[in-house]
Amino acid sequence: MRSWPLKWTIPAIALVLVLLTEFVIGASVLLLLHRTLTSQVDRKLDDAVSALASHPAAIVAIGNSGTAAGMPLQPPNDVVVVVFRADGSEATAATQWLNNGRPLPPITLRPNATATYTARAPGESWRVVTRHLEATGPGAGTTIAVMAPLRDIGSAATILGRGIIVLGLAVALLAAALAAWATRRSLRPLAEAERTAASIAAGDLTRRVPSYPRTTEAGSLAASLNAMLDRLSATMTQRDASEAKLRLFVSDASHELRTPLAAIRGYAELHRMGADETGQAIARIEANADRMAKLVDDLLLLARSDEAAAVLGGNEDVDIAHVLDDVAADVRAQDSSRMVTVAAEQGTVVRGSTRHLTQLFSNVAANALRHTPEGTPIELTARVEGDRVVATVRDHGPGFGAAHAARAFERFYRADESRTRASGGSGLGLAIVAAIASAHGGSAVASDIGPADAPEGAIVTVTLPASPA
Repeated sequence: MRSWPLKWTIPAIALVLVLLTEFVIGASVLLLLHRTLTSQVDRKLDDAVSALASHPAAIVAIGNSGTAAGMPLQPPNDVVVVVFRADGSEATAATQWLNNGRPLPPITLRPNATATYTARAPGESWRVVTRHLEATGPGAGTTIAVMAPLRDIGSAATILGRGIIVLGLAVALLAAALAAWATRRSLRPLAEAERTAASIAAGDLTRRVPSYPRTTEAGSLAASLNAMLDRLSATMTQRDASEAKLRLFVSDASHELRTPLAAIRGYAELHRMGADETGQAIARIEANADRMAKLVDDLLLLARSDEAAAVLGGNEDVDIAHVLDDVAADVRAQDSSRMVTVAAEQGTVVRGSTRHLTQLFSNVAANALRHTPEGTPIELTARVEGDRVVATVRDHGPGFGAAHAARAFERFYRADESRTRASGGSGLGLAIVAAIASAHGGSAVASDIGPADAPEGAIVTVTLPASPA
């Protein structure tokens, strides 16, 4: 049965168990019936023996004439009386109903004792009760044997046995049918799970196993399978998105590197051809080489953050107010037309890396410089909100735009390709900002100030965990 499916194994087991149970119950019922009916026959024979023993004259009459005529209490119609005289001879008194020449069973006499037993005659069994009379007077020294056939008991047992067999087979078949129905119904979720698994193996990751009550084994299995499929689908979606980002990243990085390389090659050819403006060519080669080196450094930094964000963190106590002062000084040095203000509260201290946090706010300020007109003011603030330090960099330029603010921290993303590339941007500055903020347990958010159709500037909000006191 190891190779049998459950839809056949369980009904077969149910059928065998029901048949065994019915056999035990049927055998017990037949045995009890036989004992009960035999006890009734024994009581009838005991009553007949007692009646004969209390009337010695009847015993003498049987011994002399072979009839029970003159007995005050006649034995039942199906009872045969045998009297064994003191000399060992016997006389039999049988009713008219039994007096048809049928052979009687052999009788075993037990001197001075009363016995009850079953004796076999050709074709049937008899129940026999014997009693020896010791009293003096008529019938003294004789032995009485009273017997009755057991064919009625056998007939009753046969009829009942046949009924038990027929009814038992019907019940067993019904139980097997119910077990088969219940098994198929219970295994239906497994069949659904099998079909779902086949569809998924064929590439359809949207298929799910139908839900069932969680209190059932099938429901628990279906819920577990669906949860696994949801995680698998999410993993596959994430993998596809990562592959798409990787392809885009490689394409954008190649494009960014191709531009300065093409410029370097062009100026190198001009220098080789002996152009008059050699100094300018060398300066442009150097500028593009610096641009390419910065791009490579940014790519390496992001690659390191992807492998382990902790490389951008640190264990220093960094005062964000001091960092913003340094960044503001750098911005003023780059563009003296700018009015750069810093408003920082006391206690804006975080745990991290001074170098990387300075790079974070420098990148945000550089982005504001790059995308706002000359003379546009830039405001840097820092404050404590609960267990967080919130720092902002705000400008009064054209803003990000509602469609671009949410994607501002994506790698190589540019709202204006031509303007950004012309200004020297690679599209990695704000991506590095997001990576450094995340490495410090914080976040960075870009948004516009004022109405969406006419923004009054852009603001980048950086939230970092405050250093424990």
